[in-house]
Amino acid sequence: MLSESEPRTLAPTISVLDLVLAKLADLGLAVPNAEFEGRMPPAARLRRAGHELAVQMAALMAGEPCIITAVLDRTCIVEGPGGRTDRRVALVKDVLVDPYAVSWRAAAAYPGYAASVRGRVAAHAGVRLTPWRGRPRKTEA
Repeated sequence: MLSESEPRTLAPTISVLDLVLAKLADLGLAVPNAEFEGRMPPAARLRRAGHELAVQMAALMAGEPCIITAVLDRTCIVEGPGGRTDRRVALVKDVLVDPYAVSWRAAAAYPGYAASVRGRVAAHAGVRLTPWRGRPRKTEA
């Protein structure tokens, strides 16, 4: 990450993607850029490691001020000056933030896509899943 001894600038100077990659490097989970093809996106890897960006932070997108309301795997949801009516989706590499004003939080546990699909299939079949394995309970008839 950036040290406090580096000179501060008034404008955001680093993309959200570069910020996430720097945090991964700090955690020892960095993967060379050439190896990203076909792998889990950096934001998803960071979330799996238990960290994520705290949202509602000021940013710049295409030179316009905005607020980041969500950071997804490859994109950010940003609100322009119009508020909720001016909501857009932008790639994480296109949104710039001030690295000194960023805060991190613990990521919420997510069981994963496969677990959510098993749950939806079981719900449609009328079967209750056990909470620890996602397998149908045996019912006595």
